Amino acid sequence: MRSRALEVVGLPGVRKPRWLTSLVVQVLRRFPTPPRDARDALARTILETEALVSPLGKGLLHRGIRHVVIDTPAMRSPRWDVLPLHTLGDLEKWLALGPSTLGWFADRRGLEHHTTEPRLLNYRYVWVAKRSGGARLLEAPKARLKAVQRRILAEVLASIPPHEAAHGFRAGRSVLTHARLHVRQPVLFRFDLRAFFAEVKTPRAYGVFRAAGYPEEVARTLIALCTNRSPRSVLAAAPRLDAPAQLESLWHLKRALSAWHLPQGAPTSPALANLCARSLDVRLTALAHRAGLTYSRYADDLAFSGDASVRNAGARLTRWVEAIVRDEGFSLNRAKTRVMRGAGRQMLTGVVVNDGLNVTRERFDLLKAVLHRCRTRGPSFALRPDETIGALSARLRGEISWVASVNPGRGDKLLRAFESIDWPESSGAR
Repeated sequence: MRSRALEVVGLPGVRKPRWLTSLVVQVLRRFPTPPRDARDALARTILETEALVSPLGKGLLHRGIRHVVIDTPAMRSPRWDVLPLHTLGDLEKWLALGPSTLGWFADRRGLEHHTTEPRLLNYRYVWVAKRSGGARLLEAPKARLKAVQRRILAEVLASIPPHEAAHGFRAGRSVLTHARLHVRQPVLFRFDLRAFFAEVKTPRAYGVFRAAGYPEEVARTLIALCTNRSPRSVLAAAPRLDAPAQLESLWHLKRALSAWHLPQGAPTSPALANLCARSLDVRLTALAHRAGLTYSRYADDLAFSGDASVRNAGARLTRWVEAIVRDEGFSLNRAKTRVMRGAGRQMLTGVVVNDGLNVTRERFDLLKAVLHRCRTRGPSFALRPDETIGALSARLRGEISWVASVNPGRGDKLLRAFESIDWPESSGAR
């Protein structure tokens, strides 16, 4: 290593100075094996080593690089069964993209944030109103970038398991598995993460790919393909809101969207968000265990439940959860924090959990009334504006399926009502 260091600056055969021996020892202590997956980290370590601050060390650096001695980058032994990608060339070959096209989609210079020309954008943007008030920005990747992200999801991210507490965006889990953990609990605490996708920090998402074993440059490009900075013009076109709480939430959202973030609408964002929240899930699971509670998370919805002994622990639990959430780079939407006791209605992700999984009485009665109107007066009397009979049929079938998945008995009643409706032949409902 000492000989190669002198060769790099064009001094082969020169007596090896003492400071250089010290530098080599410190580098070997930091990297016992060659860091072929972390060459930039090696460079930073060398530049920050005390030995290089000496006058002789500075003089050697000032000579400049005469000869490059560097190995081809390579993956570390992967922790999971992910697709092997050792170099940017491997990445380009796998995605069937040339260097310039890959660079355009990755957009590591953040050109998307500054352009005003729609044809130059990699995403389509739509502001949509939230049911609870406020607004969110949907960022849908265009066809070619979306195909790239789907490949990353299928062949890389799908092989990395999230924490067991995560129930959203993963096979075999759902809002029902999330809610089922908290059935018949005397006390239920619910917290909501603010702007979940937008607040995922890029360094943490980059760390997911590094943990999978990918070399630095490959990991940087992969995360660049999965993140975005929303255009200034799109952020300026955000809807106007009046309520103070909604204004505050929108301000936080726009600030997060102006930085690198996971776009809500990209196929990779749900899986990456789950993986980036792993440390959060680990700490909140430990907190729940210590407090005698059960914890689970569905996307941005955090739930804790327990027996009557924790009935008065809400304020203390809230402080601990808020501190952990903030330390992990997220923030709580305090307006949505709830403490629900067994004497009242307990709901998680739209599911009532007091005495078993159930839908709300209001939702069931409303759906039953719509079906009754369709049966007695005809489907045309239940149409929404610009809705066709076929679309109405599909919507009602979907809502009935949801009720049946939560409460099969109620679902059967609604299905019989649906089948008793005289649907036109052209609607496709028969």
